[in-house]
Amino acid sequence: IRKKPLLPTAPVAGVPAPPPPKEAPKPMVLALDVTVDPPLEHPTRVQPQMTLGKETNMMLKHIQKWHDSLKSKHDTRILALGMDVDGRSRLICRYVRPQKPPEHIAAEDPFAIEMAARYVALVP
Repeated sequence: IRKKPLLPTAPVAGVPAPPPPKEAPKPMVLALDVTVDPPLEHPTRVQPQMTLGKETNMMLKHIQKWHDSLKSKHDTRILALGMDVDGRSRLICRYVRPQKPPEHIAAEDPFAIEMAARYVALVP
């Protein structure tokens, strides 16, 4: 739990301002623990159903065989196909394009790697 000091609020109309402190005030801290009852369950991921579309039938069969072989060995969260706006199966990698980093990230900045990592972390 991170504790952050609360900042003083702006004066409210009709309420007198408190007298100035004689010594430096101690920062006010609010600690908050939150629970959910009943606990939330992790959603189950469902492999999208393959529908003919932009990918060839041979490619879809190969993708299904590859995905089935991975499910037995590794994590089941791996997805190779997604749906396009028309509801047809498309390889997800077709949507990946190189992007320039934001202009505020300069190569000579000593924190450029951290800023770039934060930029990449924002991608869903």
